[in-house]
Amino acid sequence: SHGNIGKALILANDTNFINMRENILYSIKKLDNCNLAEALTLVSEFEKFKDNFSLVLDIIYIKYCDLINLNQEKKNILDKSQIFSLYKKIKSIDKAKKYLFYNTSFKMTLNTMLLEICGG
Repeated sequence: SHGNIGKALILANDTNFINMRENILYSIKKLDNCNLAEALTLVSEFEKFKDNFSLVLDIIYIKYCDLINLNQEKKNILDKSQIFSLYKKIKSIDKAKKYLFYNTSFKMTLNTMLLEICGG
């Protein structure tokens, strides 16, 4: 019965959410500079959030969108290949959401998304 703002206010004060968000952002930093083998080792870090994975995907999605928006505000601090890579990562997240909606294997979806983000 809460709207988006109400949900955001609740989450902003939820220490479990804050810790989860920090862990996810830390893992995403690792993904930005990893090889494919290292991406697969991160699977276990994301698996612990399986019950809230939709929220995890939203956090990652927002992170990449924020980087694109920051680039526009700061007048092109990223080059075109970096921006293209961010859009590919966002597309991977959207694809993962779709796969999970259609009950595709969680682990296979997670592996695929992490490999695509790492290779992006």
